[in-house]
Amino acid sequence: MTLRLYYSEMSPTSRAVLLTAQAIGLELELVPINIVCGEHLTSEFKAMNPQHTIPTLDDDGF
Repeated sequence: MTLRLYYSEMSPTSRAVLLTAQAIGLELELVPINIVCGEHLTSEFKAMNPQHTIPTLDDDGF
């Protein structure tokens, strides 16, 4: 199973997660989120992460 990372290129925290994953050889399915358009404020994203923060890591629903 591949972990799914919801991220934004504008987010320094997202870049840190991406660099760390690369350094340890962790394979991630990348799902870009456009925070300028408010994609992190949709009801679907809030259901997954009520704090609607980025990055968000989805490990089979957890």
